[in-house]
Amino acid sequence: MKKNILPIFLCLFVTISCFGQFSGRYKVEGGKGNPFLAKEDKDNKIQVYLLNGLDNAKITFESDSPGDHQWFEFSGTNTATPIPSQQTGNTSYITNISDGMGYFVSNAANSPSTKTAYIWIIDYSDKIPVFNSITVSSEDLEDKCDVTSLLIDINARKLQYRTFSGNISTIVRNYKLEYYTMEWDGGRFASLLKEEKVPAPDGVSEFLVSPTPLQNTHFILSEDQFSKHFGIKISKSTIEEFEAIAVNARILMDPEIDSLKVSDNQMTGKEGSISAGTRFVFTAAANEPVATFYQWEVFNMSRNPNQSISRPTTNTLDFTFNDEGQYKITLVVDNRNSSCPYSPDPIEILVSDFMLWVPNAFSPTSSPGVNDIFKVAYKSVTNFKGWIFNTWGNEIFYWTDITQGWDGKYRGKFVPPGTYYYVIEATSADGKKHVKKGDINFVGGR
Repeated sequence: MKKNILPIFLCLFVTISCFGQFSGRYKVEGGKGNPFLAKEDKDNKIQVYLLNGLDNAKITFESDSPGDHQWFEFSGTNTATPIPSQQTGNTSYITNISDGMGYFVSNAANSPSTKTAYIWIIDYSDKIPVFNSITVSSEDLEDKCDVTSLLIDINARKLQYRTFSGNISTIVRNYKLEYYTMEWDGGRFASLLKEEKVPAPDGVSEFLVSPTPLQNTHFILSEDQFSKHFGIKISKSTIEEFEAIAVNARILMDPEIDSLKVSDNQMTGKEGSISAGTRFVFTAAANEPVATFYQWEVFNMSRNPNQSISRPTTNTLDFTFNDEGQYKITLVVDNRNSSCPYSPDPIEILVSDFMLWVPNAFSPTSSPGVNDIFKVAYKSVTNFKGWIFNTWGNEIFYWTDITQGWDGKYRGKFVPPGTYYYVIEATSADGKKHVKKGDINFVGGR
């Protein structure tokens, strides 16, 4: 018996590969608040727990099968030291736990060798970070309109663990950085509190905020994920107000071209086209007050793509498209120092060529709701006049609004059914005069 006991006893101090692993579960308790499972390193079969102090610290193991538990402590040097534990049935535990040490349970009997699972303990209470400062980098970035460089100075001991074979790994702290910016929110730029994770190491490091804030703000650095978990308050670090320089903008159109309906008798041209004479009001929605400068340009690409025909410097563009052709509307927005120009996507609008169609009959009383008004159908008409005459040449109706028409009445009463005559003068987008004459059959009057 002595010959068998000695090799087993020596193996306990040297390596765990001599022993089989119980199938079971670990549970870590103690410290202030609940322990934090900071890392589950599946490749090395090790779980890393952070505790806020080691008061009442306890690790429990519950096996799925009976047998005596043997606990070990290790520091990552391929060796393990057996330590005493308390066991009742299939459950055992240890209480004499140290910071920066690993623990595991193996079968006390000489069972077949299998890989085991490990627990590593870190006492977070003496590794709480201290924020020294946070500053905006004085270095001139080429992309300063897109990125802000922060220099962060933190004192924080590394949170490290070792595998049983001795490999060292670091638990990354993610600090919370808060600041205000602006984001597009359904028709306007609205102020928004932004929160980012900053994986800053101990000492001075650089963190790039991208995109850079669109409004003046304070950068506030606070807590890592572990202090937040344990409810530990840490003095925040902040800077004087950051002066924003970046701009952003959208072009809003009134009316929207996709839903444009000037009148029910305006004919549509090519997809997305409008009729000449249509007026639009374009508005530059930007991150004011950082955005202070506006420059619009309107180009008729079909005539002179390099020469703008309108260049207002207000935040709105009021423009009537009187000429046919392919138009492009561009916008440049900038700050008061003209250091961060921004251009949203240009707007392209097609103005249709001229068309005028005159019906030859209408019936306001025989079929109510259908063909009740004598109206022309049109595209790209910039000026209009129309006359209706009876068979004796008397004028009985005159109108200049092309979206309207004759309802078949004269002095408030329907005229007799029969043939009437029209004369129409229209000016197209290219400035040409067009005259149409003909007869119209009035059906169903009374």
